[in-house]
Amino acid sequence: LGGAVAVPASEAVITDAADLSREHGKHAALAVELPLRTWSDRTGRFSVEARLFVQQDEFVTLDAADGRRLDVPLATLSEADQQYLAALVAEQSAPRYGDRRRLTARLGVEVTARDGACRNLMCAFPIPLDWPEQSVTIVDREVSSNVRKVNVHTLGDGVQQVRFLVPRLAAGEVARVVFVLDIERSSILTPRDLSRLRIPTVVDARLRQYVRESPQIEIRHPVVRAEADRLAWDAQTPAWQQVLAIRDHTFETVEYTGVRALKGAKRAIEERTGDCEERTSVFVALCRLKGIPARSVWIPGHAYAEFYLEDASGSGHWFPCESIVDQFGTIGDRFIILQKGDNFRDPLKPEPQRYISETARGTDGVAPLLTPVREINARQEP
Repeated sequence: LGGAVAVPASEAVITDAADLSREHGKHAALAVELPLRTWSDRTGRFSVEARLFVQQDEFVTLDAADGRRLDVPLATLSEADQQYLAALVAEQSAPRYGDRRRLTARLGVEVTARDGACRNLMCAFPIPLDWPEQSVTIVDREVSSNVRKVNVHTLGDGVQQVRFLVPRLAAGEVARVVFVLDIERSSILTPRDLSRLRIPTVVDARLRQYVRESPQIEIRHPVVRAEADRLAWDAQTPAWQQVLAIRDHTFETVEYTGVRALKGAKRAIEERTGDCEERTSVFVALCRLKGIPARSVWIPGHAYAEFYLEDASGSGHWFPCESIVDQFGTIGDRFIILQKGDNFRDPLKPEPQRYISETARGTDGVAPLLTPVREINARQEP
């Protein structure tokens, strides 16, 4: 390195792009347009103003401000430069996000004492959380006068639940809670560099639920395990290609037949048919059986999957996999994400839940009529 300092032979200057391709092209992992910065060696004696041209396994190629192209061994660079490169590599393996789309949602419930007076009603409904591709702001709450104790609780790491109490509803009376939300949602684009993504070797506590069995994702059942055993690939197959093979196998195994009652992964494999939820269940089950964390994602009227891979720095990222179209690693911005996950503990229900739904439970009187409020519209910009 260095403006007027000669570059040693071991750090040869490459001035021809064809030479670069011939010498190192098969190892190229990062080639992006980046700003000029000061690079230095480990001793701090030499430095150069340059931008990164390409990073490869054991060297970097820099385009210097004076027009030279420098091929520099990675090990000779300063610690700060190596940290800069590590961050760039991680960034190139992360999902990218497109333009953000704004939406307004009114989500809640109306509870009606249709068949007689109701008492001590505990009611609940889900509202969405923030995600890297989505931000949620509560802008208003519409609460009828007969409602008490409106609180918001986070269930696991996938959804929020609004709970409220209605002490008494006279026959024909209605209780109502609606949250008005301002939501910004962006599309997800595939990473620039897929080659460095890998299946996590250690599944920490926050990921364990995404490698275990869930309602209708029966990874312990012999039928599902046998289907996973049909999937095989070479030990050198990149992680991204392994997951893509699982997606392709899911599409071949489960013919899409439109909306039907949920039957889960086992029955979908047995019957070879299903809708978006069945394909999502099968894909998630097969990923989990191959050691790849995966989960369901719920948007209005639809479900798709996400899978989890790590980059070279050990940072993990979730990537989308559509369930009915050939769309892998990318997803649009048209709909809000209602929930992520498929194994929730709802305090108002005794069994684990695949999806948190609207509910009302009373301790006295007849059961009320529960009517969800779900209004979602694109926000008009001024």
